[in-house]
Amino acid sequence: MVMAAVSVLAIVVTEFSYIAQVNERMAYDSMDQVKAHYLAKAGVKLSLLRLKAYAQLRQMTGGGSSGGAAGSNPLAGAIPKSVMDKVWNFPFMYPLPSLPDMTMGQRDQIAEFTKGSSLEGKYTAVIQSESSKFNLNSILQGFQGTPASVTPAPSNSSSSPPATPPPSTPPSAAPSFDPVAARKSLHDYLQDLMQGRFDTDDDFAREYRDYKLDDLVNYIALWADRSYVTNVNFPEDVVQPKRAPFYSMTELHLIPTLDDDLYNLFSDGLTVARTPGININTMQDATLRGLIPQMNKDEVAEFFKFRDDTTVDNTFKKETDFWDYITKNVSAFRSDANQVNTVKTGLTQRGIRLVVDETEFKITVQATVNQAVRTFEVWVTLIGTGATPAFTTPGSTPSSKPSTPPLSGPGAQQTPVPDSGLRINFMRVL
Repeated sequence: MVMAAVSVLAIVVTEFSYIAQVNERMAYDSMDQVKAHYLAKAGVKLSLLRLKAYAQLRQMTGGGSSGGAAGSNPLAGAIPKSVMDKVWNFPFMYPLPSLPDMTMGQRDQIAEFTKGSSLEGKYTAVIQSESSKFNLNSILQGFQGTPASVTPAPSNSSSSPPATPPPSTPPSAAPSFDPVAARKSLHDYLQDLMQGRFDTDDDFAREYRDYKLDDLVNYIALWADRSYVTNVNFPEDVVQPKRAPFYSMTELHLIPTLDDDLYNLFSDGLTVARTPGININTMQDATLRGLIPQMNKDEVAEFFKFRDDTTVDNTFKKETDFWDYITKNVSAFRSDANQVNTVKTGLTQRGIRLVVDETEFKITVQATVNQAVRTFEVWVTLIGTGATPAFTTPGSTPSSKPSTPPLSGPGAQQTPVPDSGLRINFMRVL
Protein backbone atom coordinates (compact mmCIF):
# COMPACT_ATOMS: atom_id res chain seq x y z
CA MET A 1 0.00 0.00 0.00
CA VAL A 2 2.87 2.36 0.81
CA MET A 3 4.59 1.61 -2.53
CA ALA A 4 1.32 2.13 -4.39
CA ALA A 5 0.68 5.42 -2.61
CA VAL A 6 4.21 6.62 -3.38
CA SER A 7 3.83 5.66 -7.05
CA VAL A 8 0.53 7.55 -7.34
CA LEU A 9 1.98 10.60 -5.63
CA ALA A 10 5.01 10.50 -7.92
CA ILE A 11 2.75 10.45 -11.00
CA VAL A 12 0.60 13.27 -9.62
CA VAL A 13 3.59 15.42 -8.70
CA THR A 14 5.17 14.84 -12.11
CA GLU A 15 1.91 15.78 -13.84
CA PHE A 16 1.51 18.91 -11.71
CA SER A 17 5.13 19.89 -12.41
CA TYR A 18 4.65 19.38 -16.17
CA ILE A 19 1.42 21.38 -16.22
CA ALA A 20 3.07 24.16 -14.22
CA GLN A 21 5.99 24.30 -16.68
CA VAL A 22 3.60 24.38 -19.65
CA ASN A 23 1.53 27.18 -18.08
CA GLU A 24 4.69 29.10 -17.28
CA ARG A 25 5.92 28.76 -20.87
CA MET A 26 2.52 29.82 -22.22
CA ALA A 27 2.54 32.85 -19.92
CA TYR A 28 6.00 33.86 -21.05
CA ASP A 29 5.03 33.34 -24.70
CA SER A 30 1.94 35.50 -24.23
CA MET A 31 4.05 38.17 -22.61
CA ASP A 32 6.52 38.00 -25.51
CA GLN A 33 3.62 38.39 -27.95
CA VAL A 34 2.50 41.54 -26.11
CA LYS A 35 6.05 42.90 -26.11
CA ALA A 36 6.44 42.15 -29.83
CA HIS A 37 3.09 43.85 -30.55
CA TYR A 38 4.03 47.09 -28.81
CA LEU A 39 7.57 46.99 -30.16
CA ALA A 40 6.14 46.80 -33.70
CA LYS A 41 3.71 49.59 -32.81
CA ALA A 42 6.65 51.73 -31.71
CA GLY A 43 8.28 51.06 -35.08
CA VAL A 44 5.12 52.21 -36.85
CA LYS A 45 5.02 55.44 -34.86
CA LEU A 46 8.66 56.11 -35.61
CA SER A 47 7.97 55.54 -39.32
CA LEU A 48 5.05 57.98 -39.17
CA LEU A 49 7.39 60.49 -37.55
CA ARG A 50 9.82 60.05 -40.45
CA LEU A 51 7.03 60.71 -42.95
CA LYS A 52 6.00 63.78 -40.96
CA ALA A 53 9.59 65.05 -40.99
CA TYR A 54 9.80 64.43 -44.73
CA ALA A 55 6.60 66.40 -45.37
CA GLN A 56 7.80 69.36 -43.29
CA LEU A 57 11.25 69.29 -44.84
CA ARG A 58 9.74 69.28 -48.30
CA GLN A 59 7.62 72.28 -47.43
CA MET A 60 10.54 74.20 -45.93
CA THR A 61 12.68 73.70 -49.04
CA GLY A 62 9.85 74.42 -51.47
CA GLY A 63 9.89 70.88 -52.82
CA GLY A 64 6.89 69.05 -54.17
CA SER A 65 3.73 70.24 -55.78
CA SER A 66 2.46 71.62 -52.47
CA GLY A 67 5.62 73.27 -51.41
CA GLY A 68 4.73 76.71 -52.61
CA ALA A 69 6.63 78.96 -54.95
CA ALA A 70 10.23 77.83 -55.02
CA GLY A 71 11.46 81.14 -56.40
CA SER A 72 10.57 83.05 -53.20
CA ASN A 73 12.05 80.44 -50.87
CA PRO A 74 15.70 81.00 -49.96
CA LEU A 75 16.03 77.29 -49.07
CA ALA A 76 14.74 76.10 -52.43
CA GLY A 77 17.09 73.50 -53.85
CA ALA A 78 19.29 73.48 -50.74
CA ILE A 79 18.75 69.74 -50.28
CA PRO A 80 18.85 67.45 -53.34
CA LYS A 81 15.67 65.47 -53.85
CA SER A 82 17.52 62.16 -53.76
CA VAL A 83 18.95 63.06 -50.34
CA MET A 84 15.61 64.29 -49.03
CA ASP A 85 13.95 61.00 -50.00
CA LYS A 86 16.39 59.18 -47.71
CA VAL A 87 14.38 60.56 -44.79
CA TRP A 88 11.67 57.99 -45.53
CA ASN A 89 13.11 55.33 -47.86
CA PHE A 90 16.20 54.38 -45.83
CA PRO A 91 15.51 51.14 -43.87
CA PHE A 92 15.61 51.38 -40.09
CA MET A 93 16.39 48.61 -37.63
CA TYR A 94 16.61 48.34 -33.87
CA PRO A 95 18.97 47.75 -32.13
CA LEU A 96 21.10 50.07 -34.21
CA PRO A 97 23.78 48.05 -36.01
CA SER A 98 27.48 48.77 -35.55
CA LEU A 99 29.08 49.51 -38.90
CA PRO A 100 32.67 48.47 -39.63
CA ASP A 101 33.94 52.05 -40.02
CA MET A 102 32.56 53.23 -36.67
CA THR A 103 34.89 54.32 -33.91
CA MET A 104 34.90 52.77 -30.44
CA GLY A 105 33.22 55.89 -29.06
CA GLN A 106 30.36 55.58 -31.54
CA ARG A 107 29.94 51.89 -30.74
CA ASP A 108 29.78 52.70 -27.04
CA GLN A 109 27.16 55.38 -27.67
CA ILE A 110 25.00 52.91 -29.58
CA ALA A 111 25.35 50.32 -26.80
CA GLU A 112 24.47 52.92 -24.17
CA PHE A 113 21.44 54.07 -26.15
CA THR A 114 20.21 50.48 -26.60
CA LYS A 115 20.62 49.78 -22.88
CA GLY A 116 18.87 53.00 -21.88
CA SER A 117 15.91 52.42 -24.21
CA SER A 118 14.81 49.38 -22.15
CA LEU A 119 13.29 47.80 -25.26
CA GLU A 120 13.53 44.04 -25.50
CA GLY A 121 13.80 42.30 -28.85
CA LYS A 122 14.49 43.75 -32.28
CA TYR A 123 12.54 45.12 -35.23
CA THR A 124 12.97 46.34 -38.79
CA ALA A 125 10.93 49.15 -40.36
CA VAL A 126 10.73 49.62 -44.12
CA ILE A 127 8.80 52.39 -45.90
CA GLN A 128 7.99 51.69 -49.54
CA SER A 129 6.62 53.84 -52.31
CA GLU A 130 3.20 52.67 -53.46
CA SER A 131 3.17 54.98 -56.48
CA SER A 132 6.17 53.14 -57.92
CA LYS A 133 3.94 50.14 -58.58
CA PHE A 134 1.27 49.44 -61.16
CA ASN A 135 -2.26 49.95 -59.85
CA LEU A 136 -4.26 46.76 -60.22
CA ASN A 137 -7.49 48.79 -60.16
CA SER A 138 -6.33 50.94 -63.09
CA ILE A 139 -8.54 48.81 -65.37
CA LEU A 140 -11.48 50.67 -63.80
CA GLN A 141 -12.37 54.20 -64.85
CA GLY A 142 -13.16 55.39 -61.33
CA PHE A 143 -9.67 54.54 -60.10
CA GLN A 144 -7.66 56.79 -62.38
CA GLY A 145 -5.04 58.94 -60.73
CA THR A 146 -6.21 62.38 -59.70
CA PRO A 147 -3.68 65.21 -59.64
CA ALA A 148 -3.42 67.33 -56.53
CA SER A 149 -5.55 70.45 -56.65
CA VAL A 150 -3.84 73.78 -56.22
CA THR A 151 -5.69 76.62 -54.54
CA PRO A 152 -4.95 79.97 -56.19
CA ALA A 153 -3.45 82.62 -53.94
CA PRO A 154 -5.72 85.56 -53.13
CA SER A 155 -4.95 88.92 -54.63
CA ASN A 156 -3.13 91.50 -52.50
CA SER A 157 -5.37 94.33 -53.66
CA SER A 158 -9.01 94.00 -52.74
CA SER A 159 -10.09 97.34 -54.26
CA SER A 160 -9.06 96.65 -57.85
CA PRO A 161 -11.87 95.42 -60.05
CA PRO A 162 -11.67 91.88 -61.29
CA ALA A 163 -9.97 91.47 -64.60
CA THR A 164 -12.15 90.80 -67.59
CA PRO A 165 -12.01 87.09 -68.30
CA PRO A 166 -10.78 86.12 -71.72
CA PRO A 167 -13.31 84.95 -74.23
CA SER A 168 -14.18 81.35 -73.70
CA THR A 169 -12.68 78.91 -76.15
CA PRO A 170 -14.02 75.44 -76.80
CA PRO A 171 -12.09 72.89 -74.78
CA SER A 172 -9.88 70.52 -76.68
CA ALA A 173 -11.12 66.98 -76.98
CA ALA A 174 -9.26 65.05 -74.30
CA PRO A 175 -8.87 61.32 -74.87
CA SER A 176 -11.40 59.42 -72.80
CA PHE A 177 -10.72 56.34 -70.70
CA ASP A 178 -10.37 53.20 -72.81
CA PRO A 179 -10.96 50.00 -70.78
CA VAL A 180 -9.58 47.83 -73.56
CA ALA A 181 -6.31 49.78 -73.56
CA ALA A 182 -6.22 49.61 -69.74
CA ARG A 183 -6.57 45.82 -69.77
CA LYS A 184 -3.91 45.54 -72.46
CA SER A 185 -1.62 47.72 -70.34
CA LEU A 186 -2.07 45.33 -67.40
CA HIS A 187 -1.44 42.38 -69.70
CA ASP A 188 1.78 43.89 -71.05
CA TYR A 189 2.97 44.76 -67.56
CA LEU A 190 2.44 41.23 -66.25
CA GLN A 191 4.08 39.82 -69.35
CA ASP A 192 7.15 41.99 -68.76
CA LEU A 193 7.35 40.69 -65.18
CA MET A 194 7.21 37.11 -66.41
CA GLN A 195 9.74 37.76 -69.15
CA GLY A 196 12.18 39.19 -66.65
CA ARG A 197 11.85 36.00 -64.58
CA PHE A 198 12.24 33.86 -67.73
CA ASP A 199 15.61 35.46 -68.42
CA THR A 200 16.99 34.51 -65.01
CA ASP A 201 15.18 31.28 -64.02
CA ASP A 202 15.18 28.38 -66.49
CA ASP A 203 12.94 26.18 -64.31
CA PHE A 204 10.33 28.94 -64.08
CA ALA A 205 10.54 29.45 -67.85
CA ARG A 206 9.92 25.76 -68.56
CA GLU A 207 6.94 25.62 -66.20
CA TYR A 208 5.17 28.83 -67.30
CA ARG A 209 6.24 29.24 -70.90
CA ASP A 210 2.79 28.20 -72.15
CA TYR A 211 0.87 30.03 -69.44
CA LYS A 212 -2.30 31.72 -70.76
CA LEU A 213 -1.92 35.25 -69.51
CA ASP A 214 -4.97 36.41 -71.48
CA ASP A 215 -7.22 34.21 -69.34
CA LEU A 216 -5.68 35.62 -66.16
CA VAL A 217 -6.36 39.21 -67.25
CA ASN A 218 -9.94 38.24 -68.13
CA TYR A 219 -10.42 36.71 -64.69
CA ILE A 220 -9.00 39.84 -63.03
CA ALA A 221 -11.33 42.05 -65.08
CA LEU A 222 -14.30 39.81 -64.22
CA TRP A 223 -13.43 40.04 -60.54
CA ALA A 224 -13.15 43.84 -60.44
CA ASP A 225 -15.24 45.26 -63.30
CA ARG A 226 -19.00 44.91 -63.05
CA SER A 227 -19.53 45.99 -66.66
CA TYR A 228 -16.96 43.61 -68.19
CA VAL A 229 -18.39 40.84 -70.38
CA THR A 230 -16.32 37.97 -71.79
CA ASN A 231 -16.69 34.39 -72.94
CA VAL A 232 -14.27 33.17 -70.24
CA ASN A 233 -16.14 32.62 -66.96
CA PHE A 234 -15.01 31.55 -63.51
CA PRO A 235 -15.04 27.78 -62.90
CA GLU A 236 -17.98 26.62 -60.80
CA ASP A 237 -15.80 25.00 -58.12
CA VAL A 238 -14.07 28.26 -57.05
CA VAL A 239 -15.17 31.46 -55.35
CA GLN A 240 -17.23 33.46 -57.81
CA PRO A 241 -16.17 37.04 -58.72
CA LYS A 242 -17.39 39.81 -56.45
CA ARG A 243 -17.57 42.33 -59.37
CA ALA A 244 -15.99 45.11 -57.31
CA PRO A 245 -12.53 46.74 -57.08
CA PHE A 246 -9.66 45.02 -55.33
CA TYR A 247 -9.20 46.19 -51.75
CA SER A 248 -6.24 43.93 -50.93
CA MET A 249 -3.52 42.21 -52.90
CA THR A 250 -4.40 38.94 -51.16
CA GLU A 251 -7.57 38.78 -53.26
CA LEU A 252 -5.38 37.58 -56.11
CA HIS A 253 -5.25 34.21 -54.36
CA LEU A 254 -8.92 33.81 -55.37
CA ILE A 255 -8.22 34.35 -59.08
CA PRO A 256 -8.19 31.08 -61.07
CA THR A 257 -4.92 29.88 -62.69
CA LEU A 258 -2.86 32.14 -60.38
CA ASP A 259 -0.71 29.97 -58.11
CA ASP A 260 1.64 31.00 -55.29
CA ASP A 261 4.72 31.38 -57.52
CA LEU A 262 2.95 33.80 -59.84
CA TYR A 263 1.41 35.63 -56.89
CA ASN A 264 4.83 36.20 -55.34
CA LEU A 265 6.09 37.44 -58.70
CA PHE A 266 3.22 39.83 -59.43
CA SER A 267 2.46 41.12 -55.93
CA ASP A 268 5.81 42.94 -55.61
CA GLY A 269 5.02 45.09 -58.64
CA LEU A 270 1.30 45.70 -58.07
CA THR A 271 -0.71 47.79 -55.65
CA VAL A 272 -4.38 48.39 -54.93
CA ALA A 273 -3.86 51.76 -53.24
CA ARG A 274 -5.54 54.68 -54.98
CA THR A 275 -2.37 56.49 -55.95
CA PRO A 276 -2.32 59.83 -57.81
CA GLY A 277 -0.22 58.22 -60.54
CA ILE A 278 3.03 56.38 -61.16
CA ASN A 279 6.05 58.02 -59.55
CA ILE A 280 8.75 58.26 -62.22
CA ASN A 281 11.39 58.84 -59.53
CA THR A 282 10.75 55.54 -57.73
CA MET A 283 9.36 53.18 -60.38
CA GLN A 284 11.28 50.03 -61.32
CA ASP A 285 12.31 48.63 -64.69
CA ALA A 286 9.15 46.54 -65.24
CA THR A 287 6.96 49.60 -64.72
CA LEU A 288 9.11 51.67 -67.09
CA ARG A 289 8.91 49.01 -69.80
CA GLY A 290 5.15 48.92 -69.34
CA LEU A 291 4.92 52.70 -69.76
CA ILE A 292 7.41 53.04 -72.64
CA PRO A 293 7.55 49.71 -74.51
CA GLN A 294 9.66 51.36 -77.25
CA MET A 295 12.72 51.38 -74.95
CA ASN A 296 15.22 48.57 -75.43
CA LYS A 297 17.17 46.82 -72.68
CA ASP A 298 20.21 49.11 -72.89
CA GLU A 299 18.09 52.27 -72.83
CA VAL A 300 16.24 51.05 -69.73
CA ALA A 301 19.51 50.33 -67.95
CA GLU A 302 20.87 53.75 -68.93
CA PHE A 303 17.71 55.43 -67.64
CA PHE A 304 18.10 54.01 -64.15
CA LYS A 305 21.83 54.70 -64.18
CA PHE A 306 21.06 58.35 -64.91
CA ARG A 307 18.15 58.74 -62.48
CA ASP A 308 19.76 56.94 -59.54
CA ASP A 309 23.17 58.57 -59.83
CA THR A 310 24.59 58.98 -56.32
CA THR A 311 26.90 61.88 -57.21
CA VAL A 312 24.41 64.11 -59.07
CA ASP A 313 20.75 64.76 -58.32
CA ASN A 314 19.13 63.64 -61.58
CA THR A 315 15.68 63.00 -60.18
CA PHE A 316 12.91 64.51 -62.29
CA LYS A 317 11.46 67.72 -60.87
CA LYS A 318 8.59 67.94 -63.39
CA GLU A 319 6.84 65.55 -65.72
CA THR A 320 8.16 67.52 -68.69
CA ASP A 321 11.72 66.72 -67.59
CA PHE A 322 10.93 63.02 -67.92
CA TRP A 323 9.52 63.42 -71.42
CA ASP A 324 12.49 65.56 -72.46
CA TYR A 325 14.82 62.77 -71.36
CA ILE A 326 12.76 60.14 -73.21
CA THR A 327 12.72 62.22 -76.39
CA LYS A 328 16.49 62.74 -76.35
CA ASN A 329 17.66 59.29 -75.26
CA VAL A 330 15.22 56.79 -76.77
CA SER A 331 16.09 55.98 -80.36
CA ALA A 332 12.47 55.27 -81.32
CA PHE A 333 11.54 58.89 -80.51
CA ARG A 334 14.57 60.70 -81.89
CA SER A 335 13.54 59.99 -85.47
CA ASP A 336 9.87 60.82 -84.93
CA ALA A 337 9.06 63.23 -82.09
CA ASN A 338 5.31 62.84 -82.71
CA GLN A 339 5.45 59.37 -81.21
CA VAL A 340 5.89 60.96 -77.78
CA ASN A 341 2.45 62.58 -78.11
CA THR A 342 1.06 59.20 -79.14
CA VAL A 343 2.49 57.60 -76.00
CA LYS A 344 1.08 60.41 -73.84
CA THR A 345 -2.36 59.94 -75.39
CA GLY A 346 -2.14 56.21 -74.79
CA LEU A 347 -1.32 56.73 -71.11
CA THR A 348 -4.30 59.04 -70.75
CA GLN A 349 -6.60 56.50 -72.36
CA ARG A 350 -5.30 53.86 -69.95
CA GLY A 351 -5.94 56.16 -66.98
CA ILE A 352 -2.25 56.53 -66.10
CA ARG A 353 -0.72 59.75 -64.81
CA LEU A 354 2.91 60.46 -63.98
CA VAL A 355 3.95 62.15 -60.75
CA VAL A 356 7.31 63.17 -59.31
CA ASP A 357 6.47 63.42 -55.58
CA GLU A 358 5.49 60.52 -53.38
CA THR A 359 2.29 60.76 -51.34
CA GLU A 360 1.34 57.08 -50.89
CA PHE A 361 3.46 54.89 -48.61
CA LYS A 362 3.40 51.39 -47.21
CA ILE A 363 5.04 50.84 -43.81
CA THR A 364 6.13 47.29 -42.96
CA VAL A 365 7.41 46.67 -39.43
CA GLN A 366 8.43 43.23 -38.15
CA ALA A 367 9.25 42.89 -34.46
CA THR A 368 10.79 39.83 -32.78
CA VAL A 369 10.98 39.15 -29.04
CA ASN A 370 12.51 35.74 -28.31
CA GLN A 371 10.31 33.40 -30.42
CA ALA A 372 7.38 35.80 -30.80
CA VAL A 373 7.05 37.64 -34.11
CA ARG A 374 4.55 40.38 -34.91
CA THR A 375 4.21 42.21 -38.23
CA PHE A 376 2.40 45.50 -38.93
CA GLU A 377 1.50 46.66 -42.44
CA VAL A 378 0.22 50.24 -42.70
CA TRP A 379 -0.79 52.22 -45.79
CA VAL A 380 -0.39 55.97 -45.27
CA THR A 381 -1.23 59.04 -47.37
CA LEU A 382 0.34 62.48 -47.10
CA ILE A 383 -2.71 64.74 -47.12
CA GLY A 384 -0.83 68.01 -46.57
CA THR A 385 2.38 69.53 -45.40
CA GLY A 386 1.39 69.15 -41.77
CA ALA A 387 2.91 72.51 -40.82
CA THR A 388 -0.35 74.48 -40.70
CA PRO A 389 -2.26 73.98 -37.45
CA ALA A 390 -5.91 73.05 -37.55
CA PHE A 391 -6.80 75.88 -35.19
CA THR A 392 -6.55 79.66 -35.22
CA THR A 393 -4.34 81.67 -32.93
CA PRO A 394 -5.64 84.70 -31.01
CA GLY A 395 -5.97 87.76 -33.22
CA SER A 396 -6.06 85.81 -36.45
CA THR A 397 -8.90 85.69 -38.92
CA PRO A 398 -11.39 82.96 -38.01
CA SER A 399 -11.44 79.99 -40.33
CA SER A 400 -14.51 79.29 -42.41
CA LYS A 401 -14.38 75.61 -41.34
CA PRO A 402 -16.61 74.59 -38.43
CA SER A 403 -14.61 74.56 -35.22
CA THR A 404 -14.74 72.03 -32.41
CA PRO A 405 -17.36 73.04 -29.82
CA PRO A 406 -15.81 74.31 -26.58
CA LEU A 407 -15.72 72.06 -23.57
CA SER A 408 -18.42 72.64 -20.97
CA GLY A 409 -17.77 73.43 -17.34
CA PRO A 410 -16.18 76.28 -15.43
CA GLY A 411 -12.67 77.14 -16.51
CA ALA A 412 -12.68 74.64 -19.37
CA GLN A 413 -10.36 75.53 -22.22
CA GLN A 414 -10.32 74.18 -25.73
CA THR A 415 -7.16 72.22 -26.50
CA PRO A 416 -6.00 72.86 -30.06
CA VAL A 417 -5.20 69.77 -32.10
CA PRO A 418 -2.54 70.29 -34.79
CA ASP A 419 -2.92 68.75 -38.20
CA SER A 420 -0.58 65.78 -38.56
CA GLY A 421 -0.76 65.82 -42.35
CA LEU A 422 -0.94 62.00 -42.39
CA ARG A 423 -3.87 59.70 -42.96
CA ILE A 424 -3.76 55.96 -42.23
CA ASN A 425 -5.87 54.33 -44.91
CA PHE A 426 -5.51 50.69 -43.91
CA MET A 427 -3.62 48.69 -41.31
CA ARG A 428 -3.36 45.02 -40.54
CA VAL A 429 -1.50 43.03 -37.90
CA LEU A 430 -0.02 39.67 -38.84
